[in-house]
Amino acid sequence: MSFFSFHFLVFLGVLLLVYQRSRSKKYRRALLTLANTGFLLTLVTSGPSLAALAVFLLCGYGMLCLVRARPSRLWPPVFIAAAVAALVYVKRYDFLAVLLPGSWTQHALELVGISYMTFKLIHMLVDQHQGQLPRFSFLSYLNYQIGFFSLVAGPIQRYGEFHEFWAGIDRGYGAEHQGMRHWNRILTGMIKLGVVAFAARYAYQYSRDELVRAADAPSAALSFLLSFYLYPLYVYSNFSGYCDMVIGAAGLLGMKHAENFDRPYLARNLVDFWNRWHITLTRWIRDYVFMAPYKWVAERWTAHATRAGYALAGVALFLAGVWHGSTSNFAVFGLLHGLGVAATMIYGDLLSRRLGRAGVKRYMSHPWIRRASVFATLHYVCFTFLFFTPGLDATARTLRMVVTKVLA
Repeated sequence: MSFFSFHFLVFLGVLLLVYQRSRSKKYRRALLTLANTGFLLTLVTSGPSLAALAVFLLCGYGMLCLVRARPSRLWPPVFIAAAVAALVYVKRYDFLAVLLPGSWTQHALELVGISYMTFKLIHMLVDQHQGQLPRFSFLSYLNYQIGFFSLVAGPIQRYGEFHEFWAGIDRGYGAEHQGMRHWNRILTGMIKLGVVAFAARYAYQYSRDELVRAADAPSAALSFLLSFYLYPLYVYSNFSGYCDMVIGAAGLLGMKHAENFDRPYLARNLVDFWNRWHITLTRWIRDYVFMAPYKWVAERWTAHATRAGYALAGVALFLAGVWHGSTSNFAVFGLLHGLGVAATMIYGDLLSRRLGRAGVKRYMSHPWIRRASVFATLHYVCFTFLFFTPGLDATARTLRMVVTKVLA
């Protein structure tokens, strides 16, 4: 079931009507479990995929119970490695063709939501090991993992946020004007998805076709520039529109979701961009990928902590790119962002040493410096999105056409 569909609006409307009939915790929890399971079943493609998903969920719950019952430093890394291995296998990452026999990766399993479920499981395992995870049951764990609000494309909700809703599910969801605000958020998301993203996607594809047909340099340049700007617009409006609908729909039931976007194309550097783009992913990577190894290095080799921070930030953003897809083009996308973030951090530290705190403040507040920074960052990000489309071959063909038709 697609979020941008009449069926989803009917599904949500019926759920709300039935949900408000009783404030009993048992009633609402059972109803939400039924709704989440039903929504999931509309996305499952086959019996084997459903069985594999059930195994993944049950194994994840078993891991959490074991970490809670028998705390050990050994469990989290072993279980996290197993969860990541399952994700890599199911997603059929390109590099597996080098490591495994071809027949091993030629499976038909499609586990909907496994990327986000893996992130949630890792977060729960680490927080449980550290004694920071609120109490969970199988029902709360299951609904947290398969909740239809963030099953397919985020935002990445933390279990603590979900637990707050789950524990107080019998409460009302606020005054009527709050309900209207949530419906308005859903409408905003539908406009982004159905109008802006659709138009941007259509115009992008048209400009790509015109680039192929272009017979002179000005026509080819114009077609390329249109596609260069339109695809990032499509990705943003599509993803942020989906998140608007998720946040609005969850709010109608009284559940809070973190914001996932904050005008990312106005960012002044790559670090600022990732603090505005897919914010919940950035925070997850900071907390569960970057901080642990950085603290480990800083505690043992303080003199090398700064350089390690550059490298770890680059690796973290590289992994963020790879997470978006299993093909090699996403590895290039991640590499470009990892290098960009590391370069931004190095440049910021050089400025601090050269200008001092007061000088950096004046530099950052200068209007022309800000405009130039936003302009440069926007175009670097748009360039990286050339590798966000499926296949390196397609990107290479586009760049060759630009060289031969525009620059030659």
